Amino acid sequence: MLKKIKNVVKGCFGLLVWLLMLSAIPGCINYNLKSNSVYYAQHTPHKKGTEPVLMMLIDNLGDIYTPDDLKTIGYDFDGKPAILTYDKEGKQLGFLTPDSDGGYMVDNENLIFHFTESFQLKNIRDANKGYKKIDMKGFNEQDIKKDIYKSVQPLIDAQSKPWINLQWLFDLVYHDRFN
Repeated sequence: MLKKIKNVVKGCFGLLVWLLMLSAIPGCINYNLKSNSVYYAQHTPHKKGTEPVLMMLIDNLGDIYTPDDLKTIGYDFDGKPAILTYDKEGKQLGFLTPDSDGGYMVDNENLIFHFTESFQLKNIRDANKGYKKIDMKGFNEQDIKKDIYKSVQPLIDAQSKPWINLQWLFDLVYHDRFN
């Protein structure tokens, strides 16, 4: 009789452990996708003009690896998370952050670039002129994006390859957003 009770307890304990493991799997998958999102974004198919790397860098700033020893990059986690950019002397040049309308905002030396949710340039404002919109004709969107990449490249380079590669799942989840 005692042997049967022990077997029942072992069986219940084993079932409980199995259920706990199953319930942890979705959290582990979500953590993997968010913490490795910049790596996955570098390898995902996307529509021309969409910038999955910059989008994931800003969207998941709280989850990705953010080294403190980058001289030209800092972070602000008060309110909306922001990536702060500095020159080699330590003077702040600008920041990248989510915008209030679901897009992205990039400040680069008093020019504020507003991008859509797919990182298409929407408008430009001049902080020195009361944040008034300025004509975008004199600006090349590709050059602006190159400058942004140049300023955050050390942070992109600091991201490592995931131990368990879920690229196929990332592509499935974000396909509609990037295409």
